[in-house]
Amino acid sequence: SSNAGDDPDHEETLLAKEGDTLTLTFTTSERIASPDDEFLPPTVIFRNSSGEDIAEGVINVLDSDDSGTLWEATLEVGEGLVDLETNLGFDIRVYDPSGNEREIRFDSGLTQVFSGDERPTNSDNIKARIDTILPEVSDLMLSSENLGRDPDRPDHLLAGKGETLTLTFTTSERIAPPGEEGLAPLVSLQDENGDDIGSATVTARSDDDGVGMLWQVDFTVPSGAGSFDDLETDLGFKMVVHDPSGNQRKLGFDVQGNATEPNQSTESPENAVRIDTKLPEVLSLTVESENQGSDPEHSDTLLVREGEELTLTFTTSERISGFAEGDNSAYVPKVLLTGSDDLSRDVTVTGLNDNGTLWQVVYQVVEDDAGIESDLDFSIVVTDPVGNEKDYGSVSDLTEEAQPEKQARLDTELPEVTEVAFDSSNAGDDPDHEETLLSKDGDTVTLTFTTSERIA
Repeated sequence: SSNAGDDPDHEETLLAKEGDTLTLTFTTSERIASPDDEFLPPTVIFRNSSGEDIAEGVINVLDSDDSGTLWEATLEVGEGLVDLETNLGFDIRVYDPSGNEREIRFDSGLTQVFSGDERPTNSDNIKARIDTILPEVSDLMLSSENLGRDPDRPDHLLAGKGETLTLTFTTSERIAPPGEEGLAPLVSLQDENGDDIGSATVTARSDDDGVGMLWQVDFTVPSGAGSFDDLETDLGFKMVVHDPSGNQRKLGFDVQGNATEPNQSTESPENAVRIDTKLPEVLSLTVESENQGSDPEHSDTLLVREGEELTLTFTTSERISGFAEGDNSAYVPKVLLTGSDDLSRDVTVTGLNDNGTLWQVVYQVVEDDAGIESDLDFSIVVTDPVGNEKDYGSVSDLTEEAQPEKQARLDTELPEVTEVAFDSSNAGDDPDHEETLLSKDGDTVTLTFTTSERIA
């Protein structure tokens, strides 16, 4: 056969697919009539496993033969042999120049059919098999190492950096395994633009038991810097498999689950897949205080004291997990209020919209905050449904566009009067009232005092 394929399910069997050529060689005990003989031409008929005639071979004497005893019959596997999968039997009928006829027939298992005929000598017992049926692919199933779910895309599996996506599938027959040159299964991934972004690894599943029909495809999102940085895309994929004869099956699905190959009958997986390595961002932050006071020394700072509320409102570039039930509640945004002297307060974050992008923190200053006078800072940690985490250690880490217009200052420390003194426009002195200033009608008494801080 012109086909070099090998099928473990059909040992000692030559394979042929459409476009291949099978050759049967035979030797006769004497010169026989040639194919050009009008009345006595030799014939070779090929039969399927049911014994039905499927094709006639083209007979030629071998170029090296001058005795008319070395012959070959060739069969071109063409359009007339489509959708066929069978071992071949054959019938050889020859005549010597005197017209003596010899016919031998073998079934597809190389068992000689005619009783009493001697089996030809030097038979190599190598069978031949025609296979022009393409392998089918079914039972596509996707899974992800990432257990997150995005309420905006409930049918999508998610994957971030370092996480593995797995596709399992079943074939209708044995296919060529990985590593077989020219026939190895191939699976490539495409982004939303249809561009190839990676190749997956194909292996036999652990439950295949050597049958060659149960397969697993794994793709791990690269962790290092490169083309997968800041990538956010649904995935399509394309697959190419071959059976041992080399019949090729191509199939694929775009990011919407539409088939990409004509006449593709395989159903798409139940779930779609999305790769997301882009970190969520805080786009804006506003700070408001219940206290309407202002301090000229801190004109760009809001003030808050015991019993009053300080409110932070921020927006994010995408849905942040933890807003809805079952939406990775462990990833709910975390906000920490900090200040001088190791001030640190955990605060509760509340979602304000259904798409998980608007958030609010309300902190009420309590009795435990007494005696504090400090500018306030805030750390914000946000995590998207995939688990990509952005940690803003300080408000100063936000982009310039996201910075709040005003900062906040916590002041629960009571002002103190540190120095007090009287003065009088009357210079009189009374021995009966030492260290006492005097005043009469028309005089002015002045009390001066100093405070520990600016007062209203």
